Amino acid sequence: MNPFAFAEIASPTPIDWRSVLDPVALVAGFTGMPLERLIDPAWSVALTRQLLAPYLGAPPSCPATASGPGWQGDVPGAVSWRPAGPWAPRGIDVRAPMQGVVGDCYLVASLAALAWSAPHLLDPDRPGARVVRAGPGLEVVLGAGRVPVPAEVPTYCGRMLFARGTDGSAWPARIEAAFARWLLQDRTGRPDLRRLEASVMPPAPAPFDCCPLGLLTGWRTETWEGIDAEASWRVLAALCPPPEGIARHPAALATGMGLDALEAGLVPNHAYTLFGIHREGDRRWVVLRNPWAHFPPHGPAALGAWHSLGGDGAGAAPWEALAPRLRFVQAAFSG
Repeated sequence: MNPFAFAEIASPTPIDWRSVLDPVALVAGFTGMPLERLIDPAWSVALTRQLLAPYLGAPPSCPATASGPGWQGDVPGAVSWRPAGPWAPRGIDVRAPMQGVVGDCYLVASLAALAWSAPHLLDPDRPGARVVRAGPGLEVVLGAGRVPVPAEVPTYCGRMLFARGTDGSAWPARIEAAFARWLLQDRTGRPDLRRLEASVMPPAPAPFDCCPLGLLTGWRTETWEGIDAEASWRVLAALCPPPEGIARHPAALATGMGLDALEAGLVPNHAYTLFGIHREGDRRWVVLRNPWAHFPPHGPAALGAWHSLGGDGAGAAPWEALAPRLRFVQAAFSG
């Protein structure tokens, strides 16, 4: 779960995060518990269900804008489907994908990885795109098949529950919904996106053993796991060659389960988009983006070590903080 996304649906008024002095404290105020508890892997799935329960039951007075009913078994009107809006009015922006209230961080991090290294795959008007026009609608190529891209997305009182574009674009939300249709073998066109919770972080139990990077690109993927710090750095250096040090292939990485990740400004059991690496003398940094689309540092010790880049979840993490907490690196290669 993205705690910041939960705060957005829990708030009685829209939140302008740029004017919030302490976003973590604001999140704690809406959830009634500290961020450390919310993102503890031992509690996160159960807490997600607990926190969302009021929002999937009878809603408060909402504008009568629902275009359809919620999921079977929910109180009618609690979740409604609304038109998603324009695909990418300002083009495919790497800063757009923001994770919603379910734990599909690896999928959203993969979308940002494509936007960073292979944006043409997400543009239906570009040659070789994995999103293609089909009559008046769109389809996304996942693996060897095509999946219709829903034109509507689930909302609560008009607010986005799941992935969304921070720039107002609809492509992150619509691809997430299409991915859910494929993963859950949904034939209704309105998949229950709540079932994406913790289902797309590889390796995952069947039937959710899937690789979003590979499925979204159709390319060969490689995964590096269980190697030491120096071997991991060599992998990153190969993916982000000099002199620019920019990731040339869609790539993501994930942290381990240990809560000591918080001390390093990292979220445990969480996926990040790899943007690049940087080195100055003996100091090394890895440039990442958190799919929460908010500031990377979460612990007091991290405030002086991280370099926030733009306030949209991107930052440069010191390698000595990331290396011991790195679980795996995964990249997709064309050809």
